[in-house]
Amino acid sequence: MPTPTLRPPSTTLEMVVFVFFAALAVLGALGTVLSRNPIRSAVGLFVHIVALAALYLNLGAHFLGVIQLLIYAGAVVVLFVFVIMLLGPAANSPQDGRGIGWRAVAAAAVAGIGGMLLFTVRYVQMAMPERTDSYGTMNVVGSFLFKQGILPFELIGVTLVIAVVGAFAIARGKHERRPLADADPTSDEKLAERDEASDKKSPATAKKAEGHS
Repeated sequence: MPTPTLRPPSTTLEMVVFVFFAALAVLGALGTVLSRNPIRSAVGLFVHIVALAALYLNLGAHFLGVIQLLIYAGAVVVLFVFVIMLLGPAANSPQDGRGIGWRAVAAAAVAGIGGMLLFTVRYVQMAMPERTDSYGTMNVVGSFLFKQGILPFELIGVTLVIAVVGAFAIARGKHERRPLADADPTSDEKLAERDEASDKKSPATAKKAEGHS
């Protein structure tokens, strides 16, 4: 049995396009995670999604590339930006109370995952199948999506809804809640303050009226 080898890129241009958009996808993902401004995070997510769509197109999966742009860039990112603007982009982020131990565990986990990915790319080689004419077409992808993949497809939709609701709940918790007396100008305390102010002004108003008469 011959040793499987990786299929090289078809052309040099294909390799250049892959490297460029792969680096752009990594930069967009880092910008999404590391940025403290929610608007900049949404822009980073948009860049990441566009880069993934370009990678799909480069691999010949035209249907997935178009769906990536229509659904994620055209709907999900717009929904996230709408929620951010509705709740206010200047909401204060909560202070991170985690100690150095949790940070070290997170850094070790990221380093371990990165090492596994490097080992996989370097030593694990799989035979690449030949790309047929029907690969990535709407007929093949739609048939698989609504037959074998119907359950994961529905679960992804539920997960997205849960993520949006969770982001809404977390963002609302960051805003400071003011007392009702300060928020509502028609409350009893506000009315009492207005009555006191009007009582103080009434003697001066009466004297001024007597002087005019």
